[in-house]
Order: sequence, then structure tokens, then C-alpha cells
Amino acid sequence: MNWMEGKKLSWCNWSISDLTETSSALKAGSWDAQGNIVHSVSTTGGWSTSDLTASGIYTREKMIAYNRAWSPVVTIREPSTKASLSSGMDLRIITTGAGAGLKLDAGHCWSVAELFDPAGRRVWSRAVLPGKSQIVKLPGSRAAGTDVIRLTGDKGRVTAPVIIGR
Repeated sequence: MNWMEGKKLSWCNWSISDLTETSSALKAGSWDAQGNIVHSVSTTGGWSTSDLTASGIYTREKMIAYNRAWSPVVTIREPSTKASLSSGMDLRIITTGAGAGLKLDAGHCWSVAELFDPAGRRVWSRAVLPGKSQIVKLPGSRAAGTDVIRLTGDKGRVTAPVIIGR
């Protein structure tokens, strides 16, 4: 893997589609009389091995094998009060009667806090003051599920998954 990265080579599929192409990760669909593709598998995820082409299986297995473990996962259950969970990487989630917040201690290097939904869409972003102790309130309208918090600062980025249960 390191050799491939050093040579700028990739084992990823070029296409997450079900077209009849060697680059497709999904098994091929068919075409109707009007020339439209009829999907044989979901186009939104949740694929089993039987839904994937050989290259799709290979790519998925590589992504799983080289994925760094998300540890620990921070779980929030509202309306809990005075609960606090720490990810061990300058990221602490606290809950109060007013909702959940991201607690940043004095001396942190972060300048932006963002929240992403499971599809990778940014649903919330907020500038934070580097070095200042503060609590950044997380949006209270999020549905229960897994989101990802990303903090960006002068030393790079750090991400942590957050399971929000309401």
C-alpha cells in the first residue's frame, strides 16, 4: 500500500455505477426500450457482496483493511444534563438541559468546527476562537444517528464520529 501511495497509484474504482464498464463497482443493470438504465442494485449504498463486481469487492476490502479505527465513538443521549464524553483528541462533547455542545479547552488550536451527516454532507459549520476556552452549541434539530465532527486548525484536521440519540 505504501508503495502504491508513493507512486501515486490507486486501487479505487473510477465509477460507483452499475454500467457495463470495467470501472464500475456495482453489477451491471439493464436497459429498457427507451434507452434508460434499469438498476439491478441500489444506487444509494447498503450493498452486499452479491451486488458488487470483482473490482468493487476488491476496493471495498482494501478500504476496510486500510481504514483506521474510529475510536472512541462519542455517544450523546439528550436531554441528559451535565454528561461529558471525551474522545481523547482535544474533543469533548457535553450535554446540558439546553442541548449538546462541543467543549474546547484553553490552548486548543482549532479555528473551525463542522458537523457532517452520514452521507458526508456538511450540515453545520462554525468559526471558533483558537486558544480560548469555549462551548460551541451543536445544532439541536439533527435527527438521531451517526454524524462526524471535524475540527480544523493550524496543525491540521481531526475528525471524530458522534452518535446522537434523542
